[in-house]
Amino acid sequence: MRNIVLISLLVAALASCTKESPLSEKPKELVTTSQQKWVLVKMTGAWGLGSTTGSAMQWQEYYVFNNDGTFSRYRQQDNATKTATGTFTTVSESDQQFMELTYTSGDELKTSCYPKERLQSVSAELLQGTWGHCDGPTLEYAKANETGQ
Repeated sequence: MRNIVLISLLVAALASCTKESPLSEKPKELVTTSQQKWVLVKMTGAWGLGSTTGSAMQWQEYYVFNNDGTFSRYRQQDNATKTATGTFTTVSESDQQFMELTYTSGDELKTSCYPKERLQSVSAELLQGTWGHCDGPTLEYAKANETGQ
């Protein structure tokens, strides 16, 4: 009887280790099967120093991701609109999911110190830029609703 209890506990412990991780579900959040618009909603200074939202942010911008793997980025600053375009792929590393952007035009809008810009999936409704890793501000983007937000 004692051996049966021990074996049962061992089987239960092993079964709990083989559960599918949330990682297997996360890429679905980043799969773009239709055009998606992501709007900049928050800027947090380097090292977490102060945050701004809305019209208080240094600039306004949004991304449009297309189901063919292309993107456009639009930034409104100082009464001028700048545009960038490129391609994107989804990348999984450890337990994190990213959209990795390669610019074909408007490279001056790239917010990264690495060759490719990355946006991390925080949730199905929130992406976070990784510029903060390079002492830039952390930029947060919310998925626009169907009316364009």
